[in-house]
Amino acid sequence: MNTSSAPLLQVEGLTKKYGTGASAVTAVDEVSFTIGRGETLGLVGESGSGKSTTGFCVLQLTTPTSGSVKLEGVELVGLSSRRLRSYRKEMQIVFQDPYDSLNPRMTVQQIVAEPLRIHSRSTRSGEKSKVHELLELVGISPDMADRYPASFSGGQRQRISIARALALNPKLIVCDEAVSALDVSIQAQIINLLRDLQDELSLSYLFISHDLAVVRAVADSLAVMRGGRIVESGPADTVFERPATEYTQALMNAVPVPNHKPLHNAEKEFTA
Repeated sequence: MNTSSAPLLQVEGLTKKYGTGASAVTAVDEVSFTIGRGETLGLVGESGSGKSTTGFCVLQLTTPTSGSVKLEGVELVGLSSRRLRSYRKEMQIVFQDPYDSLNPRMTVQQIVAEPLRIHSRSTRSGEKSKVHELLELVGISPDMADRYPASFSGGQRQRISIARALALNPKLIVCDEAVSALDVSIQAQIINLLRDLQDELSLSYLFISHDLAVVRAVADSLAVMRGGRIVESGPADTVFERPATEYTQALMNAVPVPNHKPLHNAEKEFTA
């Protein structure tokens, strides 16, 4: 569903090292990919493969050692904190654990309104109506806005996290294992919500996950990471149907399939 031939996000030669000299550990090694407008790139691999670090480097939450990250053609690597601040609103993140990502001492109203206050995107008088609008968008009753996170289930908390991510009308959302901490039935609901929001708001996603069945339900393209490097990439259907590396095939073989259904039917579990 691209609205422009130019990609929204261009990542080239992205590298992140921790430490210096011979003891340096390379977490991300020369990673390159693009994400089109309104599209989803699934970034998959085992734990420790560098997926989350890549996402954090894209958002500049972690400073890359080298490489390029361009959002709509603007180079983000090396920008001052002041200049980078103006681009923060265009890129948001949904973290893995909805129990850790929401401040337990803040109400839902305060949590969702916080980005608006930080970026001065609304007046105090307009915050309440904006938060109510966002909560309705993600399937949470606005009547619950004055409650604290402890009053909500894991799935509801993740919906609140998504509402917070949407507050500044971003163009790109990094979903960092955004459904892995949820029960399978709740995973399906959140995935369907993310897809509906993408269609409605023309969002682009960098969808990070170790679960290939989940990724297949959402991704337009796929990049497989191992040891900090991308070892295979391409259109999602092509990679799933004709994996080019033994590592990708091994990841697919590790996917649990209920009732011994073929892998190509697994995605139906997330669309029912």
